[in-house]
Amino acid sequence: MMNGAYKDFLKMLWILTGLSFFVSCSAPTATNTTPAPTLSIAAPSLSSVSSTSVAVTFTVTYAGATSVNLLAANISLNTTGTATCPTKTVTNGTTTAPTVSLSGCTGNGTVSITVSAGTAAANLPGNTASSATSSTFTVDNIGMTTATYNVPTGSYSIIPASVTITFPETILGTSVTVLDFAVTGTCTILPTLAVTSAAGTTATISLTGSACTSVQTAIVTINLAGINDAAGNLGTGTISVTYSDVGPTSATFNPITSN
Repeated sequence: MMNGAYKDFLKMLWILTGLSFFVSCSAPTATNTTPAPTLSIAAPSLSSVSSTSVAVTFTVTYAGATSVNLLAANISLNTTGTATCPTKTVTNGTTTAPTVSLSGCTGNGTVSITVSAGTAAANLPGNTASSATSSTFTVDNIGMTTATYNVPTGSYSIIPASVTITFPETILGTSVTVLDFAVTGTCTILPTLAVTSAAGTTATISLTGSACTSVQTAIVTINLAGINDAAGNLGTGTISVTYSDVGPTSATFNPITSN
């Protein structure tokens, strides 16, 4: 028969063996297999801006996020030239589709935004979104000071029926009207001018009904102070071209100091 001390020893060994088996069979540490959330930034609401009171907005979209916390402090600007937009705001920053707004933009150049990493998470802490950068928009506070007429070469005695003016940047087509042009010269009957199209970087005018004899001229002048670029800036100065029976002269620029 086993004595009491030996029985106690076997009982303790049985308990320790059971504990060891329980520890070795416990569940493994959980690991996070959920993909990290992603974010994308839509194109800016405006491609060009000049007024400091106009806001440019970006929609940020998160996918696969269980929590979002986007703050203005998470937005950094990428700029060129002298452009800057000092006021940054975020609305709906805890949703999967917050909006970033930039306002007070000044200077001239381009602006884009970068959203810093870690603004959204999925499942376990540490499984966060990477950073992302938007496309750019232009801050433009300078109006046009030049334009180019298409000037036919060679001698002719008939004023061209159609003339194209090319601008150095995109224009606001609706701002180009007959009031921005003047037709002067020595022709017996000066041509009647009409704007037939204006879009992109060009405007086309028609010149009809003229009666010009030898050495008489027709001078077509455009006043850039009446024409807006795409950002809304008015130009400065005038551009003129002279047509005659011996061929047109080169266009000349007459600067004006203010709009």
